[in-house]
Amino acid sequence: MQETVAEAAAAAPVVMVVDSMILRRAGLARLMREWAEANRVSVAAIPPDLVAEAAAEARHCALAVLNLGGMSLADPLALGWLRTLADSLPRTPLAVVSDCDSPAEVVTAFRAGARGFIPTSTDPDVTLQAFAFIMGGGSYFPPGALLSPRGVGLAPRGATHAAARKGEISATASPSALTQRQQAVLSRLQEGHSNKAIARALGMKEPTVKVHVRQIMKKLGAANRTQAALASVTLPVPRSATAAAPSAPAADDASGAENLAPAREAHDRAAPTTH
Repeated sequence: MQETVAEAAAAAPVVMVVDSMILRRAGLARLMREWAEANRVSVAAIPPDLVAEAAAEARHCALAVLNLGGMSLADPLALGWLRTLADSLPRTPLAVVSDCDSPAEVVTAFRAGARGFIPTSTDPDVTLQAFAFIMGGGSYFPPGALLSPRGVGLAPRGATHAAARKGEISATASPSALTQRQQAVLSRLQEGHSNKAIARALGMKEPTVKVHVRQIMKKLGAANRTQAALASVTLPVPRSATAAAPSAPAADDASGAENLAPAREAHDRAAPTTH
C-alpha cells in the first residue's frame, strides 16, 4: 500500500514521486524503497493533480521526482505539471524522469527549474545515485544534452532562482569572453568530464582547471558547472579549442579568478562524486 504524504511526513523527510500513471509511479516508488531507507527519507507516490495538496501537507520535502514516461515537455500538460511542482515546492530540488531524452527536452526541463534529468534508459543503480546526488544539492544531466547546437542562456548575474525556475532566462555572454584555454576547458565541461579528466586531457594541473572553471562560470554568469555547460551550448566552442592539447601545458591565464564554488556535478560517472 502506498504511503500518503501525511504518513510519510510524520516519519521522515519526503521524496515525492509524481506520475499520472498509477502502475508506473508504484513501480518507481518500489524501486526506491531500500534507497529511501538508506537515505532516511520516506517515499510518497501521488498523481499530478494532488501536488499542491501534498506540498501543503509535507513539512519537509527532500526531493520531487516527476516521472513523465513517454510524455514530452513540449506538451503543455507535462510542462504545467513541472511548473506546478516548482511553484508548490520552491525550496525542493526537482528531477525529471523521461523516455524522451532529446537535448531540447533536457533544456526545457532545466529552464523550468529541474536540477536533474534522468532518461529511463539509465541504469537503476545510477538513477538512485543520481537521486541522492540531486537531493544533496548537486545536478545531473545527460552529457549528450550539452553537445547540442540548441541550448539555453543563463539568467543574468543576480537573477533569482525563482525567476530562473519560471524560465525568465537570457544569454549574457559571447564566445569572445573566454580565452582559448578556457574554451578548451569549456568544451570538456560540455562533454561531462570531471576536473581530473580535463586536467589529464589538457596537460594541466587540477587546481588550474578549477580556477579556469571558476572564471568560465564568472564570465557566463553561471552559478555552477551545469549552468555553465548548458548555457554555453548556445556559444559554439571554436574547433581549435577542442584540438588535442600539447604534452606540455601552455602558459595559463588563470590569475584573478573570482572565488565561486562550483556545484557538484555528475555526468559520465557511474557513481557521481563531488569535485
